[in-house]
This record gives sequence, C-alpha cells and structure tokens, in this order.
Amino acid sequence: MEQGELQKYILDQAKTEVDHTRSWPPKILAFYVTIHFGIVGAHLALTGRTPPINAPFCAKLFITLFVVGLFLWAALVLGKNHLSYLRHRNIQIHFQIENLKKYKDTLPKNWFIINEISLFVRKGWWFYLYLMFLVTILTMGGVWFVR
Repeated sequence: MEQGELQKYILDQAKTEVDHTRSWPPKILAFYVTIHFGIVGAHLALTGRTPPINAPFCAKLFITLFVVGLFLWAALVLGKNHLSYLRHRNIQIHFQIENLKKYKDTLPKNWFIINEISLFVRKGWWFYLYLMFLVTILTMGGVWFVR
C-alpha cells in the first residue's frame, strides 16, 4: 500500500470512528431512559391498583442499587466513548495540520488545535451525563416516594 493510500485509509477509519462515537451518546441515553421508564412504570402500575401492591423495603433498596449501578456503568461508557472520540478526532487534526498548511489562514483555527485527551475537554458529553443523573433522581423519587 503506498503512502497516499495508507493515509486515505487511516483518515477514512478515523472518520468512521468519529461518526460512530458521535452517535453513541443518544443511543446510550435512550437505552438508559427506557430502562428507567420500565422500572417506574411497573412501580406505578403496582401501586395504582386497588388494593395497591406496595414494594417492600428490600425491593426498593435492590432497585436503588440497580439504578445507581446502571448510572455508573452508563457514565463509564459515555466517558470512554468521549475519550475515544478525542483520540480519533486528533488523527484527523494531525492529517489537517500536515496537508492543509497552505489553507491555514482561511480555515477555522480550531481545525489545527490538537485536543487534550481528557474528560474535561469538549464538555458537550456532560449534557448526557446530566440527563442521566436527572432521570436517576426522578426514578428513585418515583420508587421511594410514590405510594
């Protein structure tokens, strides 16, 4: 494989991975919210009956531990996904630095800035983390306080 073909292949793979990592957060959030909807829906269905079927304390505790564990797992997946996005985006930036030098003045400056690989860079993924936290709090409130 000659140098130009190799660069094109690497750039195509990096683009595929960047697109893949950009599409994951909404999918994770949808999966996460669906599970919580099922938990709260089942709880409301049981407590809304006549006579109501109240969940015992140990069941509520188990649900709480499950929900917290699910939150930690999903947050870990989102964090790893974000770091993967930054790594693959940096491959694209290195290519842009090498091949677009003559256009540097006409292109946006951030096209040539290498990203630090950190959870505190490009914080857009924190929005998904916030939504997951909000859903977790609402689910726990529904499980513990709805009678």
